Order: sequence, then structure tokens, then C-alpha cells
Amino acid sequence: MGKKRFSHILSIIISVAMLISVVPASVSAATRIYYRDENGNEVNTTSYTTLSANTTQWDEGTYYLGSTITVSDRIEVNGYVKLILGPQKTLHALSGVHVPYGSYLTIYTSTSGAGILNCFTNAEGLEGYSALGADPNEMNGRITIAGGNVYSRSGYGAAGIGSGCFDSREAFEQVEWNAGGEFDLILGEDPTPPGPDAAIYVYDGNVDVTGGTDAAGIGGGRFSDSGRFICFGGKVKATGNGDGAGIGGGYCGCVTFAFIRGADVTAVANGKGAGIGDGNEASFTYPGKPRVYVMEKTRFDSELGDTVVTRTSTVEAISVGNGSPFIFGASESMPSELTAGDLVYAFDDALIFFFDYVDENHITNYNPTMNIEDIFNCNGARIMRCRHHNISYVMTETGHTMTCPVCHKTSEEQEHKWGSDGVCTVCGYSYPAMIVSANVFFEGKVQLRYTMCFSQTMREDQEAYVTFTRNGKVTKQKISDVETKNVEGMYMTYFYLPVPAPEFGDEIVMNVYNGAGEKQSLVARDGTSFTENGFPYSVKQYAENMHNNPAYPAMDELAIALYEYGRAACTYFGGNIGSWTPLDGYTQREVPESELSGYAVVTDGARPSGIDQMTIRDFFESDNTLRITVYLNDDVSNFSFKVDDEDDYTPIWISENVYALDVPNIAAAELHLPHTFIITRNDAPDETYTVRASALSYALTSMKNGSPERRQLGIALYLYNLAAVDYFKGKI
Repeated sequence: MGKKRFSHILSIIISVAMLISVVPASVSAATRIYYRDENGNEVNTTSYTTLSANTTQWDEGTYYLGSTITVSDRIEVNGYVKLILGPQKTLHALSGVHVPYGSYLTIYTSTSGAGILNCFTNAEGLEGYSALGADPNEMNGRITIAGGNVYSRSGYGAAGIGSGCFDSREAFEQVEWNAGGEFDLILGEDPTPPGPDAAIYVYDGNVDVTGGTDAAGIGGGRFSDSGRFICFGGKVKATGNGDGAGIGGGYCGCVTFAFIRGADVTAVANGKGAGIGDGNEASFTYPGKPRVYVMEKTRFDSELGDTVVTRTSTVEAISVGNGSPFIFGASESMPSELTAGDLVYAFDDALIFFFDYVDENHITNYNPTMNIEDIFNCNGARIMRCRHHNISYVMTETGHTMTCPVCHKTSEEQEHKWGSDGVCTVCGYSYPAMIVSANVFFEGKVQLRYTMCFSQTMREDQEAYVTFTRNGKVTKQKISDVETKNVEGMYMTYFYLPVPAPEFGDEIVMNVYNGAGEKQSLVARDGTSFTENGFPYSVKQYAENMHNNPAYPAMDELAIALYEYGRAACTYFGGNIGSWTPLDGYTQREVPESELSGYAVVTDGARPSGIDQMTIRDFFESDNTLRITVYLNDDVSNFSFKVDDEDDYTPIWISENVYALDVPNIAAAELHLPHTFIITRNDAPDETYTVRASALSYALTSMKNGSPERRQLGIALYLYNLAAVDYFKGKI
């Protein structure tokens, strides 16, 4: 190219120099731009230079393509440079982008859409210059593509991305350069070595490059080895021409190192070079040291349930001579025949297709099944991830393993993913009954709530049922009689089982049966099976679980209070006392009677004649019920009763002349709220007696007048209410 095409007449040079002199080297932009980094994370910046058609010198810094522009002169990169391609914006670099050895260019694209970089040096006068890389007789600097669409077409002897054309092999060998540092093949990690190198990285994007005659698409120009090529993702097509490789060395040049993982890569040697490997007549080898590796860390597609499976097997390509799709080392023994299964298995998740490339419309022998001689004669190779179609499954109650019939890979066991019908959406496995959750329902009476997911067969069986066994007594509920809801695609059936406080420590065992009375498989969502002995649970277990794994402090306080309330009730009423022990790290605080003085019973008016006695209590046997018991020496029809807003309340007969006025099913967070009981003698309306009390009135009475066990029950009831009020604050 001599003095280069972009050295124009003096007047133009002066004009351009004057223009550049008034354009700042960097611009602190007010507009924030967002782009993806090498790891796919969204990042942003407000400090960058906005490119124009006159910006041909890219010194260290960040450059933003905010509009479509055409740059006629060759762009010079100096130092560490970032290029951010704006959404749907195109940079036409008609003389290419020069990234000399020692400089670094990283190409990003906007999160709002992919931009385009077009690089060309295939016009007359640009022979030997890489469209994206080095000048003649020069190695390229590090080039990284993190996103966007990158197209590159180079002229004679220069790589599409990589080094320029060298005058001879001797000229190349006189150049001091570094292909790239060590690479962790097992972890697939790049330590990013210090100092300059000629490495080329692709993390994402769409890359389509073509080298000039006798040059690689990606890697080395004529007579040049390649810097290391590392591809972590994206779609790459690299075409070499003449004696150059698709990816690797140019004519007489070697591939130093290539690593491909998680990407779709097509490498075409449109001549006598390797698809991925050395150029024709490569004069230098790396005996015993494989140079091409394909590893996969693949995210299975939706057919496999979006499960991440990591694989770390390596593939070593071996030198078998020029024109072969891959380079193989002479120390390796070759199989006499390679079949599709062998190839796929060898390359783990990567499917390798070999073919003869003539042009875009003429590709022959595109087939992974060839004998070894046929493969040697191919000049193209395409690496694709296996899509794992027609997966077969091995299913258990806990999960499934997946085996691909094409690449023979088997995943580690994965948990089932349940659909709306209780069937795993991945493998089709179905449990008749699955326990989604079991917890305590606090609205009113304390209840164990079982959330279940039944198979369609069980839901349609009108006689299928669930049993709950407690202290030898069996309760039976038909599934068809119980509420079922579609919750986020799963049919949830809810069973509610009231539990009196004295029975908080009793295990309740659940089992499931079909309409024929046959016991069905019963599992938890994590696959734990309860088929043989049933699923045991209790309020006590719930409280212990919540205490050991609280989501937040208020939940822990409620769990402790519920536990201590149950323990006190069991102690006082003679329940299952042996199973209760103090919770670790919990010491009940002292509660003086004065703290509950505000909950004392308040009366108004004279007690009507005909009433001998009235008592107050909390009724624990079925739920939290506040009860006023009235002992009469007259007929009950001579009195009118009112409880809260319920006029003409009908008292509950207990025994002869003994009646109860109940406020049933009081929620834990409402135990402190007062209730009003009014008794009026019908034949003497002025004989009206009003009692105002809450469930905590009983707690206060128990603390004042009760036995030590009853006093402890009163304290526990009070603390239970405090914890519930705090937990349900804003929810009631």
C-alpha cells in the first residue's frame, strides 16, 4: 500500500488537521449509555467520545457510535480502547481498523439493540492490511468482541481478523510477539495475562469474517501463525482463502491455540488450509501438545427444563496433514473410522459437521458420519451445540436423569418440575399425591393447613379420599369435597384440620387412598416419600420449624409463643406433656399481673334476679372461645341475651339451668379485643346486666387465682396474643 491510500494531497491533509484540532480528544457526555460487558451484564457510562466520520485516531478511552457513519481513512487504535456500537447504528470502516500489537480493542453493543461494524481492506491499494487487526509484516493486538454484528473482509494475504501479510516466513519469525498466556482448560477460565498479546476473543455477537488469499478468516495472515482464539459464545463464521485456515494459521502458519465453548462456529478453509488449524505447508509443529479444544458449558433448551448442566471434558484435535478440518498431533493414534456417535461423544456437547465448501450455495458432504479418509479430504468444519432432542428419561420419586440419544450424554439427577396436573413437565412423571406444604392457619381457631397437589386421575376419582389419624381416631375427607384452586399452573387442594391447644403436641398422620381403598404414593415436593407410614405433622412441629428457620424476627416470636402456649395447655389439661421441652435459647420473661390489669372484667348494672352465678373462661377444647357461663334458678325464657352485635342471642344449653354465652373462634391477634355480653330480665327491663371482657380477661383471672399450671397458661395465652398482634400487624 506504500504511503497508504489515506495519505492525500497536502490541502486535504491541512483541512483534516485543522478539523481535528478543534475536536476534543474525549467528551464527557451527559447522556448515559447502556451496554453489555463480556459477561453479559448491563453496565453504563457517561464518559465517552461520540464518533464522527473524521474520528480516525482512537486513543485510549471509550468511543460511542451514536449514528451511522462512513470512515474512509484507516482507523488507528492506540492503547486500551472500548468501542460501543449504538442500537441499529453502523460504522463503515472502508480502510479497516488498525489494532497494532500492544494495543487492545474491545467491541460492545448497546442493550437497546445490536450495532454493526463493517471493516474492509479488500479494495485496491489495501493489500496486506487486515480489515480488523494488523498492518503488513505486523502482528495484531488483542481484539475482543463482546457483542454486536462484526463483518470483516480483508485483501490479499491478510487475516479477516488478525495479523497482516508478511513478506516471508523468515520475516514473521523475526517479529517478537506473544500468542497469549496460559489458559485453564479444566475450568475454562481466562486469567487475562499481563502484557500485550495477539489473542482474539469472542464472548457474544454475530461475527462473519473472510481473510484474503493465503490468509485465515481469524488468526494469521500469509506466513503468519495465529494468536490464540478464545470463543465463549455467539455465532462465528470464519472463512480462509487459498492456503489459509478458516480459523488458525495463514499459509505456512500454525494455529497456536484455539478454545471454543458454548458457541456456534463455522470454519471454512476455501482452499488447502484446515477448517480449524494450520495453513497449508505449515512449517512448525507443537509435538505432543494439542492446540484445539472444544468444551461445553451448556444451558439445556426448554425441552430439558432450562436446567444448567456443566461439562468439562476436552477435545484435542490432532494433526493429519494439510486440508483436514482439524489439526491432530502426530503422537496421537487415529481410529480407523469415526461415526456420528464417536464424534459427538468425543466432543461432548459439541456436534462436529465436516463438509466440502465451494461457495454459499454449494456445500457437499455435510455429514457427521464419514470414514476417516473422507474427513481428511473435507475443508470445512462447523461446531454446534447438541440440542438434545428426543431425550429419554430415567424417573424416580425424587427426580429424573436425562440421556441424549445423539450425543449419549446423561445429566445429573434433576428435581421434577411440576405442572398444573401434578405431572412433571420435563419427564412426565406423576405422583398420585404430593404435599406442597403444611403449616398453621391462624385465622380464628388454630388449624393445620395441608396444601396438596393430586394427579388428574385422583382429582377425577369421586371416591378418592384422605385420612387424618390422631390418637387412634381417623378422620376421612373426600378429595372431591375439598376446595381446589389453580395457583400458578398447579391445582392446589387445601385441607384444614382444627387442633385444640391441648393437642398441639399430638402427631396427626395423613394418608391418601383412591376410590377402591388402595393406598397411594405420597411424597413431599422435594421427593421425600411418606407412602409407607404416612405423613406425620403437628402444630408443635410447625412451631419448632418456624423457630429454627424464621423468615424474620416477628415470625420467630410467634413460633415461640405458639409453642409455649401449646406446652402450657398440654401441661394444664393433661395432654401429651412428654414431647414438650423448652426451646433452645428461649427464656420466658416475667409477666406481672399489673401488665394485664387493663383486661379485667368490667360489669355494669345489677345482676337480674333468677341468676345464681356467672363465670368467665376461655374454652380451649376446640378453639379459642370466650365463654360466659350463666347458672339460673329460673326458666331461661324469662331472659333476653345479647352478645356483641347479635340481638336475641340464643344461649347454649350446658346442663339443667346452666347456659353458655360464647364468642367462638377468636383469632390469635384478636384475643385482647373486648366483647360485650348483656342479660336482661324480660319482665323487669331495668334489671339489665352488662359484662365486658376479652379472652385475656381469663388470662388475668388465671394469673390471680389459678394453680401454678393455670397461671402459666394465662401468661402463655397473653404472650401468644402479643406475638400474633406483632406478626399480623397491618394484616388484620
